[in-house]
Amino acid sequence: MVIEDESILIPEEKDYIKNVILGENIPFYWMKESVAGEFGEPCFTHTLIHRDTQEIHSEHADFFKKIAKRFADRHKIPCNVFLRGCINLTCPQPQLAKSAAHVDHDFPHYQFLLHLNKSNGGSTFILDSKKKVIKTIKPKQFRGFGFKGGPSHYMTFPKSGRRVVAVLTFI
Repeated sequence: MVIEDESILIPEEKDYIKNVILGENIPFYWMKESVAGEFGEPCFTHTLIHRDTQEIHSEHADFFKKIAKRFADRHKIPCNVFLRGCINLTCPQPQLAKSAAHVDHDFPHYQFLLHLNKSNGGSTFILDSKKKVIKTIKPKQFRGFGFKGGPSHYMTFPKSGRRVVAVLTFI
């Protein structure tokens, strides 16, 4: 089941995202492949919580952890340990229609994603075990959504501009 929540942020958090996260002073680093082993799908990323060590890598990690925890509590989803967190920034990729379908972890977990900006394209697609699309989430600034990890998912690249989304996984 995919849960969408358009009212997860308070006004101060929206301002912080607009002025700090989407501002000019947060570093994003080039990744040659957004999904490990799928070369050719590059993106920029800002690591909040390191995937392998669960160590905090950004001063903005607690800001996003608080929002993800609020989402989990509001929707009665267990949230005890954050496994990873990042802010992904993708740009148009005319040679690619979409990212590779993937699962973030090979064990049970939950995902929380938050669209941070207005994006011209860049939907997220959630698949069932037979690889059939069961939910399409169009980007809308400040919309959060979550689902139990396990079904794969992928995204389409924006047609212009940039797509910026925060991703946190937890158990």
